[in-house]
Amino acid sequence: MNWRAIVVDAIKGLWDRGIRNMDVFLRPLYDAWFDDWVDWKTQQAMEELDKQIEEILEASEDLDSPVYTEDGEEIRLTAPWYDRTDD
Repeated sequence: MNWRAIVVDAIKGLWDRGIRNMDVFLRPLYDAWFDDWVDWKTQQAMEELDKQIEEILEASEDLDSPVYTEDGEEIRLTAPWYDRTDD
């Protein structure tokens, strides 16, 4: 974990609460380390996205495969989990 990003996150938290009396000291730190915070937040978001993708893939493994059928020149795709009565 990047401590610079944590400092920027703490500064953002102070500012969100209206505490700006140390702005003269905090603004240079914030400006200098903001890119570290963006990288850290991006990494967190990507890790969460990876988890969500894993969950979706695991859930899709439980589904039956779609069924392709040919009727002359027409190819039909049906899926066992799709119920046409819901339309």
